[in-house]
Amino acid sequence: IKLGYHWSERRRYDDAERVLLHAAKVLDGIGHYDAGSALRYYGFVEMGRERFDAAYEQFVEAEQRFRRILGDDGPLQRAAQLSQGWALVKARRFTEARALLESLAAVSERVDGPQSLPLRSALKYLGEVERELGRPEVALAQHRRALAIERHVYGKDEHLGIAASRYQIALDLLAAGDAKSLALADEEIATAIAVVRRLDSD
Repeated sequence: IKLGYHWSERRRYDDAERVLLHAAKVLDGIGHYDAGSALRYYGFVEMGRERFDAAYEQFVEAEQRFRRILGDDGPLQRAAQLSQGWALVKARRFTEARALLESLAAVSERVDGPQSLPLRSALKYLGEVERELGRPEVALAQHRRALAIERHVYGKDEHLGIAASRYQIALDLLAAGDAKSLALADEEIATAIAVVRRLDSD
């Protein structure tokens, strides 16, 4: 599974697919819950290929494996659902994404806490949905809350995740379109770019 994830990160998608599907088959054969992990990582491969609907189906299968072996609720099941939300956003299936992500955000806040990274991820994806559906002010509130969680968890502003949140905030401000928002968007994106250049110059 780790090798498949490594190859996926290096965009060796065919190699990643081969080892992850092999792992899923072996683990299914012995009834091990990590068959779900292999399928979820295969979903990442499909996301890398920009086959978002196919990725969504893999994330659903992963959740089903986790549920069958581990029960109806748990961090792995919720992680698979969060990946489903990500795939739905990228597939532009915004109504489905909103329903799933709102539910996940509520559960995550209750189970993981109001300063948790899973809640942060749900809020980031929800913000994208709201912006695409024409509500940039709602998106901005969600992305700013996600940024506050990241600052609390990471304890610093120089982090790639925080740069990504600033990028989303800039897009929300651009979508608002007024002069003040455009000036703020310029500040946010400049800060995000500066952080990325320091942390990942390539």
